[in-house]
Amino acid sequence: QVTVFLGLQSLGFYAMVAWLPSIYREQGLAPTDAGLLASVVPLAAVLGGLTVPARAARARDQRAATFLVSLGTALGFAGLMAAPLAAPLLWVLVIGTSQGAGFPLALTLVVLRSRTPADTQRLSAMAQAIGYTIAALGPLLAGAARDATQGWAVPLGLLSLLTVGQAVTGLWAGRARYVGDPAGNA
Repeated sequence: QVTVFLGLQSLGFYAMVAWLPSIYREQGLAPTDAGLLASVVPLAAVLGGLTVPARAARARDQRAATFLVSLGTALGFAGLMAAPLAAPLLWVLVIGTSQGAGFPLALTLVVLRSRTPADTQRLSAMAQAIGYTIAALGPLLAGAARDATQGWAVPLGLLSLLTVGQAVTGLWAGRARYVGDPAGNA
């Protein structure tokens, strides 16, 4: 569950890093404006990354944090799909903040879902090896969907749908359970 959460979160992030400038260029923005919007994502990510995981680690479980991070990402994708030029700065701020919180939250879950250093090491190795394999598909899937449909609505809709999967696995991974527990399933 932690692995899939990390994989889907990273899939969305890498797809945005790869394609956000192209999305805005195809909407008619100048290259400098599209690049400026793309540069806001990592800046906003710092805010999410510095606040959400630390707060989530102090909570009894992390279900609310995984859900809110996923919801923010899905809303940002949906806004970018439905009205990219209506509020472009808002969409990149929402996407950046949510995705910036999601990655360190996934790494925090690795630690919180394991009791021993050996369990942490095994869960981390699995989450990162399989998770980054999932993540590598993001730019490829988004680009292939864009080429097949000649637009960004389908790829952004697909990313929104995958973020729903991220939310569901995050709700499971966020439970106060541990690797090795009979009902742990972390």
